[in-house]
Amino acid sequence: MSKPALSNTEGTHDLPKGRNPESAGVARQSCWRGYNYIVSKLKRYNVENHVYFVTSKTLNNKPIFLNHAYAELFINNLFSCRQRYGFLLLGFVLMPDHFHALIMPKKGFTISSVIQKIKSLFAYRLRRLGVEGTIWQKSFYDFGIYSEEKCRQKLDYIHANPVRKGIVDDPIDYRFSSMNYSDQMDVID
Repeated sequence: MSKPALSNTEGTHDLPKGRNPESAGVARQSCWRGYNYIVSKLKRYNVENHVYFVTSKTLNNKPIFLNHAYAELFINNLFSCRQRYGFLLLGFVLMPDHFHALIMPKKGFTISSVIQKIKSLFAYRLRRLGVEGTIWQKSFYDFGIYSEEKCRQKLDYIHANPVRKGIVDDPIDYRFSSMNYSDQMDVID
């Protein structure tokens, strides 16, 4: 019996015809595990005791979290990483092919190291279940939250994501969201 695999060849992301990476303001790196990554040239800033809105996608937008066992494993992994690496988790949503989270790194960790830990530990746990292949797209998107109002806007965006995508009619009905883990979310004084 063969192990389940996550394909690295479906839906490869490329620039539109006639655009080269340099004119689009991005740098193209060499092929890694069969996937051409496009990485932003923007510098990532790490500010201590700062909340970040984070988005990370699966490789080729593969909807691996339609598998509810994988989705629950990811959420357990998220809480485990929070305890292990000491970041604050203010909210999250796990969509079929990506996740959003509001995270405040602590204990000398940067947002980059926190996201790297979350993604790599989840990939390790999936491999232990026999899943092969690359799980995540390289890197992630982050947005520094600069006010309580912006934090509320991003949290509302997170919770409304399953409604906007037509998965549920009411955010409370989506089980892979902090809306259903409110008693386990961190609060900033």
